[in-house]
Amino acid sequence: MKTQSRNAFTLIELLVVIAIIAILASLLLPALARAKAQAQVTRDLNNKKQMQVAFQMYANDFGDKLVWNQDYYDYGANSADWCYAKMTWDNAGQNTNVYTDFLDPRTSMFSSYIARQTLLFWCPSDTFLSGVQRGLGWDHRCRSVCMNAAVGGGKKWQAFVTGWKGYVDVAKMNDFRYPPPSQAWVFMDEHPDSIDDAQLYVNPSETNGTGTFTELPAAYHGGACGLSFADGHAEAHKWRDTTQVKWNITYTQYYQNVAVTADVDLAWLVARTPRLSQ
Repeated sequence: MKTQSRNAFTLIELLVVIAIIAILASLLLPALARAKAQAQVTRDLNNKKQMQVAFQMYANDFGDKLVWNQDYYDYGANSADWCYAKMTWDNAGQNTNVYTDFLDPRTSMFSSYIARQTLLFWCPSDTFLSGVQRGLGWDHRCRSVCMNAAVGGGKKWQAFVTGWKGYVDVAKMNDFRYPPPSQAWVFMDEHPDSIDDAQLYVNPSETNGTGTFTELPAAYHGGACGLSFADGHAEAHKWRDTTQVKWNITYTQYYQNVAVTADVDLAWLVARTPRLSQ
């Protein structure tokens, strides 16, 4: 009698294979997620370094003078700046207008220095959108980055800086003294609820961490934020006090002026913001 060969798996065998695949997936997915997160950090820091290159090239072309970094509410709608943009949670403003914001030389002083790479202004981990914006099919808003308000020329928001002890505007590369260029931050990702114009203000006198986050940094990378410094390097800094700084994103427009006491993160930021003297 001829024996008939079996060409199919039994149910038990199929279940064993499925279980093995599920176990492998459970082991691999966290590693893939970590690899993706690290890739986003690497890309973000590369963007910051490229922004610093543009920052330095501009200064080289203009006799050491830094690009203008004016407050949106002071310089008006038609003045040039390092980038002209104001983020909102609605469908207005400059949320997606990369041409005017980053590429038009009439409004963007960086337009000739970024090789049309508009994604330099965006953190790849910043995919936060309001319901209205998602309904329009947006992938992300066009800008995550801001510049240190104490860096660059132009008008600043006087309601903030008037009376700030030690406040200074660094207008030339040679003016980075306290702290030195390797410790003075220039570009940073800003909290999605806080970001509006292209500046972030820090009161240089609040050295002990007691005071106010006038505007909030972002924490896109597992509680860390990408920053660049005046010497050209970039790093991801891990914020330590996640309770007081309130990193949660609530889609509340212009969530700013957060009062804190002995906050290590505010003290860290103040120590890396230009001031008149030690």
